[in-house]
Amino acid sequence: MGRDINSYQLYEINNFIGEPSTVLMYRDDLLEMMAEPNGMVALNGEIMYFLGDLTMYAKIFAKGNLAYLTETLSSLRISRQQVSQQGRDSDKRVKKTHQRFPELIRELDMGDDETVPARHLRIAPLSSPEQFTVRFVDDSLEEQVKESQFAQWISKRRLLPVQQHLLEQHLCRQEPVTLTILIDARDANQSDTDKTLASLAAHTLPGLNLNPVVITDKMRDGVETLPVSISPGEALSRLAQDDRQGWFLCLAAGMTLLPSGLITLASTLLSASHLLAIYGDEVHTINGKVIGARFRPDFSLDLFLSQPGIMARNWLWRGEAVVTLGFDSQAGAAFEFDLLVKLIETQGFAPIGHLAEPLFITGDAVIAGDEEERIVLRHLANRGYHNAEITRDIYGHFHIQYGHAFTPMVSVIISAGKALAPLVTCVTTVIEKTQWQPYELLVIADEGTPQDITHWLQGLAEIDPQRIKVLSAAGVHATAARNNLAASVASGQHLLFLHPDIAITQPNWIHALLNHGQRPEVGVVGGKQLYGDGTVRHAGYLLGVNGVAGEAFFGVNNSHKSYMGRLHVDQNYSAVSGDLLLVNKEVFDAVQGFDESLDAFWDVDFCLRVREKGWLTVWTPSVEVLRSVSSKVSETPAEVTARNEKQQQDESVLYSRWMPILVNDPASNVNLSLSSEHAMVCPDSLLSWRPLDWSPLPVVLPHMGDYAGCGYYRIIKPFEAMRDAAIVDGKLSETFLSVPYLERYKPDSIILQRQITAEFHEWASRVGELTNIFKVFELDDYLPNIPIKNHHRSDFGKDIMKMLRKSLSYMDRFVVSTQPLADAFSDMHRDIVVMPNRLSHDWWGNVVSLREQGRKPRVGWAGGSSHTGDLEMIAGVIQAFADEVEWVFFGMCPEKIRPYVTEMHYGVDIELYPQKLASLNLDLALAPVEDNFFNACKSNLRLLEYGACGIPVICSDVACYQAFKHVTRVRNRYKEWHEAIRYHLDNPSQSEQMGRELQRYVHRDWMLDSDNAAIWAKAWLPD
Repeated sequence: MGRDINSYQLYEINNFIGEPSTVLMYRDDLLEMMAEPNGMVALNGEIMYFLGDLTMYAKIFAKGNLAYLTETLSSLRISRQQVSQQGRDSDKRVKKTHQRFPELIRELDMGDDETVPARHLRIAPLSSPEQFTVRFVDDSLEEQVKESQFAQWISKRRLLPVQQHLLEQHLCRQEPVTLTILIDARDANQSDTDKTLASLAAHTLPGLNLNPVVITDKMRDGVETLPVSISPGEALSRLAQDDRQGWFLCLAAGMTLLPSGLITLASTLLSASHLLAIYGDEVHTINGKVIGARFRPDFSLDLFLSQPGIMARNWLWRGEAVVTLGFDSQAGAAFEFDLLVKLIETQGFAPIGHLAEPLFITGDAVIAGDEEERIVLRHLANRGYHNAEITRDIYGHFHIQYGHAFTPMVSVIISAGKALAPLVTCVTTVIEKTQWQPYELLVIADEGTPQDITHWLQGLAEIDPQRIKVLSAAGVHATAARNNLAASVASGQHLLFLHPDIAITQPNWIHALLNHGQRPEVGVVGGKQLYGDGTVRHAGYLLGVNGVAGEAFFGVNNSHKSYMGRLHVDQNYSAVSGDLLLVNKEVFDAVQGFDESLDAFWDVDFCLRVREKGWLTVWTPSVEVLRSVSSKVSETPAEVTARNEKQQQDESVLYSRWMPILVNDPASNVNLSLSSEHAMVCPDSLLSWRPLDWSPLPVVLPHMGDYAGCGYYRIIKPFEAMRDAAIVDGKLSETFLSVPYLERYKPDSIILQRQITAEFHEWASRVGELTNIFKVFELDDYLPNIPIKNHHRSDFGKDIMKMLRKSLSYMDRFVVSTQPLADAFSDMHRDIVVMPNRLSHDWWGNVVSLREQGRKPRVGWAGGSSHTGDLEMIAGVIQAFADEVEWVFFGMCPEKIRPYVTEMHYGVDIELYPQKLASLNLDLALAPVEDNFFNACKSNLRLLEYGACGIPVICSDVACYQAFKHVTRVRNRYKEWHEAIRYHLDNPSQSEQMGRELQRYVHRDWMLDSDNAAIWAKAWLPD
C-alpha cells in the first residue's frame, strides 16, 4: 500500500521504486503538485534537495497505492557524470533534507509507524488486489540488490570479438579435449534437463568437445542416455572405462553451466594434463534468485574434511583417476568425496587443481552427511587415527577429534606488554582455566616494562617456580625478539605464544590447539579471538587484503553463519596471528624462529616460512579466547612518524619476500575483494576475468582522470582502439589499485592521467618501490598557466608546478598531446612523447551533419564550459551578424552573447556529444581561442570534431591551429573575423566544398585506425 511505503521512509530513506522517467503516474496529480509552492519537489513548501523523486512519490502515495511490475520494461542510461550522487556526497543541504523528510511525512500524516511493523509493507498480487499480506521489505530489497549486482558482475565475463578471435586461434593450435557431462535426471522433470542441455549448447569454442550423457527413463534425440537403475557414481565409472584421458563432470538436472565458465574451461583443460581432479567455483540460488556464490579457496585439507558437502561435489575428473581409484557403491551421493579421499591417500595434493571461476549455477545439493562421516572416519583410520571422533555443529559442519595418545609439554609464552590489568587477567585465566597439565608459563619483560608490571611479575615468579618463569629481556624491545628469547629457554615440545590482552575462557583450549598441533603435517595452529561484544578480532589472516594482510571476518558477530560457514570450521590459512599461535618446537627451530628485524607482520612472515618448508597452518574455531581492546599508549608526533615509517619498511620486506603468495592467497580466491575482510565479491569483475590467460598481448591498465572529453580522447578511446585491434590486452581503471591488486593483474604498464594530489604521490611512490610496472603520465593541458576566465583555474592550486613535478618524478614516461606542451615541460622529464589527439571511428566515423536546414545560415560554436574568454573575444562579431544568421551555441554561452543567440543547447554526456554536434546542422563553425601560452599548448581537437561532421571552419590563427589544413584561419581581430564570416556566407558553395575537404582530411589523417593505435600503444608501453 502507498501509505506503507511512506511509513518505510521513516526508518530508512530508500528509493526502491525507480527513476521518475520509468514510472507511470496520472497527469492531473503531477499538475496539482506543480501548482504547489516550490512545486513537486517540496513538502509543505520546503524543498527536499536530492530527494525530489521520493518527495513526488510520497505525495502520490498519500492518495493511493503502488502497482509494481517485476518485469523489466525499460532500461535507464546512467551518466558517469551523474550529479545527484556527487551532491549527496558533498552538498551541505543533504543532512538537513534527510532529517526533515521523515519529520514532514509524520507532520503531514502521509505515513506512520503504527499501522504496520517497522520496515514492513502490505503487499497484494495484482490479480487479487484486496488480498494484502504484511511482508518485511529489507530482505526482499537486499535480495533484489544482490541479484542485480551479481547479474551485472557475471554479465561482464564475456568475450569481446577480438578476444573471441584470439582464443579460437589459440585453441585451434591445441589438441582438443573431451568433457563428458553426466546429467543426473532420475528425479527431474523434463524442463530441468532441457535447461541443463541448453546451457551446454551455448558453447561454440573449438578445443573443448562437450559430450552430454543423461541418466533418464525418457528417450532424447541426439543425446546419449543411461537407464535410471544406474547411479551417477556407477555411470561415471562405466563411462571413464571408455575414455581414460577424457574429463568428466557430474551435474544434477537443472544445474546450468555458465558461458564464462565454459570459456575458462576450454583454455584450462588444455593445460591440465598433469592433473587428475579439478574443482571450480559455483553460483547458487536462494529462494530461486541467483544471489549467492561459493568462491572456494585452493585445496584446503581441513576445510575439505570439515565441509565435504560444499567442497566435494561437481568436480572435473580424468577418466584415468576414476578407473584407478575405483567406485564404491556404498558411498551413495558422496561418491565424489570417496574418490577424492582415495586420491589424497594415494597421491597427495599434487594432482588436484582449482579453477577460480564460477562454472555453473546450482540449487540445493543432496545431503549425504552419514556417508561422508563414514568416509572421513575410514580416512582417519587409514592415517593411524583409530580413536578419532566426529561431531557436527548446528550447521552440519564436521569437527574432528583426532584422539592423540600423547600429552606433550607445552610452553605458554607471554610478552608482558605495557599495561598491568590485561596482563594480570591473561596470566590468571591461563592458570585458573587450563586443564592441560604438562605446561609451563613463561612471561618475558624488558627494561622498558612499567614499574607496576615489574613488581607484579616478581610476585608471580614466586608462586610456582617449577611451572612459572619470569624472564628478563634487557635491550630486547621487539616482540619477535622477546618471543625468540623465551623460546630458546622453553622446555616444551610445543610453543604457545599468547598476547597479554587475551583472556582464556575454555578449560580445553590447549587440548583443542594440540588436536591439530600433534598432526605431523601441521606446523602452526591458531584460534578464534573475540571481543567482549561477541565480534571477531581474529579468525585467520587474508593475505593481500588492505595491504600485506587483513583479518578474516573482523568485526563480524560470532553467531553469524558466515561466508561458506568458514567462521565455524577447521581450515588451512596461509597465516594466523602470533597473538595466539601454537607451533611444534622442532618446526620453530627448523625455520629459525621469528624474524627479529620485523615489528609488524612477523607472524605472517613466520607462517609463510613454515609453509615454505611443507607444513600446514591450521586455524580452528574450537579455540575461542577473549581479546580486550588495547589501551592506546601515549606517543609523541615523532614517535608516531617513526612507527609508521617502520611499519612501511616491514611491509616492503614482506612484499619483497612473499609477493606471489601475498597477491594470490591460497586461502582466498581471486574473485573476492582485496579491500574487504568479509569475503565480499570484488566489485570489478574484469580484475579477475582474464580469458587471454596465456598472455598473447602486452597488458595495459589505463587510469582516466575523468569521464569527460579528456578522459575519453586521451585514455578511453585510444585504449579501446588498441584493444580492438589486438595490440594490447587490459582494462580501464577507475581507482588506484593496491599493490596486491596490481601484482595480481600484472600489467606491463599503467597510464595515469592528470594525477597531481598528495594521495597520488603516496600511492605512486609505493608502486614504484614495490613493483616493476612501467608508469606513464598523461597530460593534454598546460595546467600551470590556465587563463583567468577559465573556470577550471580554481581547481588547481598555486603549487601546481611543484605537485606536477613530483608526480612526474615517479613516472617512466610523460605523454602529451602537442609539441609546444612537450617543449614547455622539457625540463621536467627525460622521456616525453608527443601523441596528437585522434578521433575514434565508432564515435566520429559516420556522423552526418546537414546544410541549409535553417531559415538563415546556421553558424555556431560547440565546446566545454571553460571557454568564456575565447567567446567573449568575438562578442562584437556575433552581435554584428545577429540579423543575418541563426547563432547556435552548444555547451556554454557567455551572458553578454545570449541576446544574439537563436539556439542554446546545453551540454550532454560526452558519449552523446558527436551525434549531438552533428545534429546541430551547422553551415559554418567557429573556433576562436585567445592567443596565450595555455592555448598555444592546446591541440586541434575542436577542428577535428567539426571536420568529422563536414562543417567548414573559421578558427583563430594561433599556434594550436596553425598546422591544420582546410580551415580558414584569422587573427583575433574584429575585422578579420567579420570578413571571414562574410566570405563564407556570400560563397556557400565554396564554403561547403571546404567542409567536405576538411572531412576527407580528418578521415584520412586523423582517425584512430589500427596504425595510429599501434603508434599510441608504443607510447604507452616500455621499449
